[in-house]
Amino acid sequence: MEELSGQVGWHPDHVRIDRFGLNLDFINEQGLDWIDGLITGSKKDLGDPSHKHHHFGYVQEYIRQHGKRKVEANAMVIRPEASHVLFRDTILRYLSTDAPTQYWESLRPIREQVRVEVMRLLQDMAQS
Repeated sequence: MEELSGQVGWHPDHVRIDRFGLNLDFINEQGLDWIDGLITGSKKDLGDPSHKHHHFGYVQEYIRQHGKRKVEANAMVIRPEASHVLFRDTILRYLSTDAPTQYWESLRPIREQVRVEVMRLLQDMAQS
């Protein structure tokens, strides 16, 4: 993201990337099934040395840690309660439980301004 900051006029200084979900702990806790192979969405095998990304550091690290196997992301669907807890707990690390209420309250004065302006414009149109 930082590489693009000049082109998009925005800098990710305060962006935090929190990877969560199908980590080894969750997989083991939920008893999810591993699938042999690392076939990608493009139907190519990331475990094959001829794959263009096979030698990337993150791929090699993954293979060292887990072998040439994976758990599909849709495994989260078969454990909806555990997935819900995981998502909720991750979000609550950054937002309070009343964040949605605070957000809607912060919009209240802006919405009132828009309402007043729309009413004014409608009245102007009716008088024309």
